[in-house]
Amino acid sequence: MRLSLDSPCRDTGNPYLNYQSQLEMDKKDRVYGTAVDRGAYEVTCEDVSNTFDLNADGIVNFHEFARFAKVWGAHDPNDPAVVDPNHPDHEYVADPNSPGYVSEEAMALWQPGYEYNFSAAGSSQYAIDIADLAAFVEQAPWMWTACWLQEQELMEMMSGGGSTGLSAVSLESPAIPEDDAAEQIDSLVHILGQLETIWLSDPDMRQEIDVEDWQNFMDAIYGDLVDKCRAIGLIE
Repeated sequence: MRLSLDSPCRDTGNPYLNYQSQLEMDKKDRVYGTAVDRGAYEVTCEDVSNTFDLNADGIVNFHEFARFAKVWGAHDPNDPAVVDPNHPDHEYVADPNSPGYVSEEAMALWQPGYEYNFSAAGSSQYAIDIADLAAFVEQAPWMWTACWLQEQELMEMMSGGGSTGLSAVSLESPAIPEDDAAEQIDSLVHILGQLETIWLSDPDMRQEIDVEDWQNFMDAIYGDLVDKCRAIGLIE
C-alpha cells in the first residue's frame, strides 16, 4: 500500500537505522525527504493515490468498473427495513415475491462492497444501486494515472522495457441532476450506451467479468430505468 502525499507516515520512519545503498520497492532511494517513510514505498511525487483507484494499481480504468460490477446490488444486512419487522418497508425488501426483495446473496456482498456506496443518502444509504453507479461514472477521474506509475513507465521506456501493458478506457462523465427525473433518465440512457460500448469493444473486460454477472448487472440497471420511466408516466 502506498502513502498519500499528506500521510502522517511520511518522513516518520526510524531515523537511527542505516539506509545507505538501500532501495524501496520501486527501486528508488530508500530515503527521500527529511527521513525515511513508513512502509515499502517512498513518496517522491504529489499525485500518488486516488480514492477511485479501487485496486491501487495506479490507474483508474475498467478494472475499477469490474470491481464495482461485482458488488452491484449488494445490500447492507443492517438495513432497518431488513432487520425491523415493524419498519414500513420491511415487507417490500423481505418478501421474496416483492420487486424490492433483497436476497441473502446481495446482503453477503455488502461487507466487501461497502466502499462502493458512493451515494450513502436516502434510499441509497443501504444499497449499491443506481445512485452509486451515477456517482461512480460522474465523479471517477477516468484515465487518471499516479505519478509514480508515470515515472515507472518512463523509466521502462528509456531502458527499452516497453510499456507496462495496462489497458485503459475513457468514459465521458455526464452530469446527473438530482432534481429532474427526466434528465436523470436521459443521463442513465447515456450511461447504458457507454457501458455497452465498453463491453463490446474491450476483450480484456469480457475476460475480467463473468458474462452472466455482467448480464445481471445490466438487467438491474435496465430495470431501474424502467422503474424511473414508470414513475414519471413515460410508460405504463
